[in-house]
Amino acid sequence: MANEDAGLRKQPSWYFTTAEPHKSRNDLLSFIKDVQRQRNGLSSEDIHGIAVAWGVTASEVYGIATFYSYLGTGPRARNVVRVCKSTPCCLKGCDRVAAEVERVLGIADGGVQADGSFSLSTVNCIGECDRAPAITVNEDVYQGVAAADVRNILSKYGAIQGGEDARA
Repeated sequence: MANEDAGLRKQPSWYFTTAEPHKSRNDLLSFIKDVQRQRNGLSSEDIHGIAVAWGVTASEVYGIATFYSYLGTGPRARNVVRVCKSTPCCLKGCDRVAAEVERVLGIADGGVQADGSFSLSTVNCIGECDRAPAITVNEDVYQGVAAADVRNILSKYGAIQGGEDARA
């Protein structure tokens, strides 16, 4: 327990050092995103460390982390798949795309594969309404996606092993 406490006491200094390039409070969102990327998620310790480094409350950091669909608390999968469910995407078949992603990955919306390779979530908008339906894998954006395209897209990230889907 003493070693754990010592580790947590040291942790905020990492956030101060890491926050240095983010000079203004307007950069808090960008900083939270950077921490999430570097640490593969946002733990409660991360939220506390960010709050201390930025001079804000932990609830403010938590509010930001849970408000934006590209952020979140807890560990992240190595590959994060997001399917847009905005009205334009739905009108162009996002439900079929989402169903195919679920089938290929073997997980439902909100799920994470047991080995941590992929997670899947639906989001309200990813800003590609003029080229719907759209999905993202990590930070790569795919527009005009049809259900038939899903397997090829996900294979680029190692979702298809030996020609087999997760549920094949």
